[in-house]
Amino acid sequence: MSPEALEDNSVKKAIIRILKNVVCVAVDEAHCIEQWECEFRTAYGSLGKVRSLLMPEVPVIALTATATQGTTSTIIATLEMKGCSGVRGSTNRTNINYYVEKLPKYQDYDFHRQDHVFADCFKHIISDVQKNGLHSQKYLIFCYTKSCCCDIFEFFERKLGEKLWVDTDKGDQKRIIEMYVKVTDEMTKKNIIERFTSIVGSLRIVVATVVFGMGVDCPDIREVYHFRAPPSLMDYMQESGRAGRDGLPSKAFLFYSSKEFGNRLSKFKKNKGKNSEMHIKDLEDMKRAEFNNQQSTVTSATSLEKDYVPLSPVQKQFLKQKLENYRSSLIDGSVLGVDYSTGFTLALINDIVGMCDEIFSINDVLTKLVWSENQAENILSILSQAKEV
Repeated sequence: MSPEALEDNSVKKAIIRILKNVVCVAVDEAHCIEQWECEFRTAYGSLGKVRSLLMPEVPVIALTATATQGTTSTIIATLEMKGCSGVRGSTNRTNINYYVEKLPKYQDYDFHRQDHVFADCFKHIISDVQKNGLHSQKYLIFCYTKSCCCDIFEFFERKLGEKLWVDTDKGDQKRIIEMYVKVTDEMTKKNIIERFTSIVGSLRIVVATVVFGMGVDCPDIREVYHFRAPPSLMDYMQESGRAGRDGLPSKAFLFYSSKEFGNRLSKFKKNKGKNSEMHIKDLEDMKRAEFNNQQSTVTSATSLEKDYVPLSPVQKQFLKQKLENYRSSLIDGSVLGVDYSTGFTLALINDIVGMCDEIFSINDVLTKLVWSENQAENILSILSQAKEV
């Protein structure tokens, strides 16, 4: 039974009538009780009301593949599970290799540039489908917004051309790619899931928002892509974990930019809700993980979960020297000198070194240190070099 059904008064009355026969309550995907921006499953937040209808001695079990300590506490409080026993396992999926890469800059309305970015991100998928058609691997592409899903779906339509359709064993043609978002009608959603989860299904690519992830068991997804960052590491572990459920080697690709962090941080700071501080912390954790692993291969989920490691004295000295070298390169013979013509002073260098453990994106540099985007990019690049020393 879904949490949404439990909001119906007639269902609640039915539960009351059969209370004596209820022997256990199991809540799957329990992290959604707290998960922010999960607008399509808001009923999870009301499960505590249903718990109150039951007899105190009825056992309750809450299940989730990912839950931080804070989320676990919220689940226990909401479901009135005080004093319960906890069973934890590692989220590390050793059969999944993780790849993290920062996206180049482009404006949303620059469709020509956007196509080039999509082509670079999804070239392997295009090649596989064009070559192997119905026998290509299965790919799941997560996007943060419906509009982003539409853009990527239309990109695949243009690139695949006649390869967009494949002949099935039933003698008809089916589209090899589908889009799954909140407004997709229920019949289409069911059809997409059936075609994608079937071993002999014709569907090879699904472009979706997070609404696709929950309750979908497709064991043979070989690659999961994220175009732009999800809101938190917990979300990312949930969604990337759709890959390789059959235990075979699989991959998870994350393409991110600084843009989403700035937009979301501004939104959460304006929101005075009880979970706003938690959301900001989740966002900062995600930003740290991506900065630490940008343009690299991450061989396990544990790498994404590890705490940020501050720069050592040796790394800070390297950072300072590189920044001084960069400052020297800015000197252009101006009568006013580099300090006045560029604002890149020795005092600024000391500030950068002093704040280096708080800088994870271009937005951080622009809001805390400099106004020049070009300087911000160079500072971030030098900081990245220092981390590798």
